[in-house]
Amino acid sequence: QKKIDLACHFIKAYAFNLNESNSRIKDFDEISRWCRENKINLYLNLMAENYQFADSLVGKDLVFLMRQNRDFLVKRYTRDNCKVVDNLEAVEGKDFIDVEWTTEHYRYKGRMRIAKNLATQLKDQFKNAYKEVY
Repeated sequence: QKKIDLACHFIKAYAFNLNESNSRIKDFDEISRWCRENKINLYLNLMAENYQFADSLVGKDLVFLMRQNRDFLVKRYTRDNCKVVDNLEAVEGKDFIDVEWTTEHYRYKGRMRIAKNLATQLKDQFKNAYKEVY
C-alpha cells in the first residue's frame, strides 16, 4: 500500500505537460519580465527529484513527462538575464534520504552536487567571491 500511495503521489506531482497556458508558467513569465525590466539576474533552480524511484514505481512515461517539462522550462527561461540551473537528474536515487515520499531531502553527496551546480552558475556574476572548493 505504501508503494501505491507513493506512486499516486508521483503521478499527482509530475504527470502533466507544462505549456504557455499553465498558471505557474504565467507567474514565472511575469517574474522573468519584471527582472528583465529592472536589470536583475534571475536564477531558477530545478530541484533534483528521485526519477530513478519514479521510474521503478510508475514507469518510463512519467520520467519522460518530468524530462519534457524540464526541457520546456530550460528552453523557455534560459535567456538574457535568466539562467536555469537544471538539477532534475543531478542526484542519484541512493542519495535521497526519504524514499517514502517525493522530496528534496538529500544525503550529503546529493546536497553537495546541488550546491556545486548552483555555484557554477553563479560564479560569473560573483567572480570575486567565487572559490573552487573540493
